[in-house]
Amino acid sequence: MTGEIQPASIVIRSERLVAEISPHGAELIRLQDRDGKDLLWNGCEKWWTGRAPLPSALIFDQLKSRAVNFGVPGEPSIRIRFPDLPHLGVWTKPGAGFLCIEPWQGYAAPLGFAGELKDKPGGLLLAANASTEFTIEICLLGANEPSA
Repeated sequence: MTGEIQPASIVIRSERLVAEISPHGAELIRLQDRDGKDLLWNGCEKWWTGRAPLPSALIFDQLKSRAVNFGVPGEPSIRIRFPDLPHLGVWTKPGAGFLCIEPWQGYAAPLGFAGELKDKPGGLLLAANASTEFTIEICLLGANEPSA
């Protein structure tokens, strides 16, 4: 024991959701909407009464940065940089024991979207026979390495 204060959990907030993640692994502990209503299924069928299906991911579509760090102070962590990708998805499944941090170019169409594929939010239209490339850098950082 080093005497360092460790967080009890890591909390990620967006405009619509709050996610709480264990600092000792990638276990999603809590997922709530902005009104504090629990969104993680507790295994009981009654839980679904009056609820929409569980959101499949936290989607960050207005990023101010193209990098994210994940870890616990004083322990090894990871840094993911994605300079060419405009969105970030963070997801897990209840009880899965993992957290996916995924830089995205696009994502599933919003509920009720009835437009053409080319008009879907986050889509990228390429000319015939054209291609593009995206860069994702994943770095493993030592316990005392700067995260920036």
